[in-house]
Parts: sequence; C-alpha cells; structure tokens
Amino acid sequence: MFSKTLLRASRSYTTTLHPRQKEILRLTYQSRHRGTLEADLLLSNFAAKHLTQLSDTQLETYNTLLDENDWDIYYYVTGRKETPKHLETDVMQMLKKSLKEARERKGGVGRMPELADMVQEMVQKTEEKINGI
Repeated sequence: MFSKTLLRASRSYTTTLHPRQKEILRLTYQSRHRGTLEADLLLSNFAAKHLTQLSDTQLETYNTLLDENDWDIYYYVTGRKETPKHLETDVMQMLKKSLKEARERKGGVGRMPELADMVQEMVQKTEEKINGI
C-alpha cells in the first residue's frame, strides 16, 4: 500500500497512473521503508536512480529481491556474504555497481533522496518511457 505522501505527490503530476508507474511507485515505497537504515539508504538511492530504466522483467526481479531479509540484501550488495545463485541477477549487479560508484564519488550512499522530488522525477521519466519520448 502507498503512503499518503507518495500518493499525494504522484497525483499532483498525473491524474491516472499507468500500471508501470504504480509498480515503480510501490517499489520505491518498499525501497524506502525497510527495517534498517542501511537497507533504506542503499535501496532508496538505487530506486531513485534506476527503477524507471529497468525493464518489466527487471522490475519483477527487483520485487523478488525486496522479499529478502534487509541484512542479507545489505551483506550481498556490500560483498560481506556470497550472493545466492537465485539472486545473482543483472539487477543485483546493478545494485553492487551503484554502491561502488556511490562510495567512489562521496564515500557512501549518503542520505535518502527527497520523496517529493523523487516521485516527480519517476512519474515524468516513466511517462516518457511509456509514451516513447
């Protein structure tokens, strides 16, 4: 279920959301509201940068990944634990690469992106992708 803030923010940009937009917003919400701050930071920054670019199959893969335990996700992405074969996907590789780039750029994942800005950008990018712009 979407948070009221997420829904209010998304409605201010479009009155009817495409199913892909709804899915991306749901995954964004789940990426931001994990059980640990480490997972929140890691996944919300990844979501802000990459979810709109993922294919439908990759979105399904990311959704499956979110079913995993927060600490396990964190340890897999940071390399503290070996990633199980069923999770060793292109999406996991993107997560690992995203973390590596964030560490090189600024020493870590920093802070979570601003929700309103994140939603606005995601809705617009998804509309562009849907409309082939």
